Amino acid sequence: MSIGVALCNYLLAIRILFCFFFLNFQPKMSTDKNVELTTEQIAQIERNRQKALLRQQKKQRDLTTDEVYRLEKYNELNVHISQDHGGGFFVDRQELDQKILATSATTSKFTQLPIKPDTKENVCDECEDNFSNSFLLTNFGEKICDICKDLKQKHQLITRTEAKQEYLLTDVDLDKREPPLKCLLKKNPREYARGHMRLYLRFQVEERALEVWGTEEQLEEERENRQAKREGRKRKQFDKQIKELRMQARSSLYQKRLHSQSHEHDFGPEQSIENPNDSDDSDSDYYQQTCKTCGFKKVFEKL
Repeated sequence: MSIGVALCNYLLAIRILFCFFFLNFQPKMSTDKNVELTTEQIAQIERNRQKALLRQQKKQRDLTTDEVYRLEKYNELNVHISQDHGGGFFVDRQELDQKILATSATTSKFTQLPIKPDTKENVCDECEDNFSNSFLLTNFGEKICDICKDLKQKHQLITRTEAKQEYLLTDVDLDKREPPLKCLLKKNPREYARGHMRLYLRFQVEERALEVWGTEEQLEEERENRQAKREGRKRKQFDKQIKELRMQARSSLYQKRLHSQSHEHDFGPEQSIENPNDSDDSDSDYYQQTCKTCGFKKVFEKL
């Protein structure tokens, strides 16, 4: 017991001495603000500042709409005068704004004013007013202003599939025949669709259909012919399915008919063929005979 007590006292004395030396001989941090920095330290500080600015710019590019809205509200409140650029640096916002204004002022000196478009070159076919650009002119080449645009009735858009089905047009009629019809590409609303949806002006498709078929009467006649052929194919398919169902329901009768009919093969002349077993048997020859009535083939070997 005396040895244990002595050891504990010894460890306690060492701990007290360690605390004494640590408190009395700890190096004091310099509080002098006018510390001269070396050239390497200044260069390292500048590199860190540039890296922080790059990181901040990247963060601003990756912001979502909600985050940008919150940042704008935060800037309006002016909670802090300094702006954190990451890396432990705070840049004065007023100084940063002055630099941005200075650069924009210098660049605006060399910026040329946009040239006003000539509104007299495009005349609307509906109201005969001058206009510079419009939706139908850009996408379909029709000189119709946006005021007269009526996409629900007069200037209705239809898909490529509707143009083929209603007006009996092919890909060649839409894309290859001069002049090719212009279309508007839009994202397909179907979930698993791969390609974009092509929209055409209905009256342009009607004009192209008249070029292909001649008159509306010929187009309507072709529609009726195709409808009749389609109904005939459906009728044949239906009759075939009915026949298969009858055979399945009365399969015993059909099997009796097949077994009751006796047949004797009437084989034709012998025909020499290769070895069907793919073996190297050169001493034997193989021949084949085919029934003239049912097409049954008989293969035999001659030694």
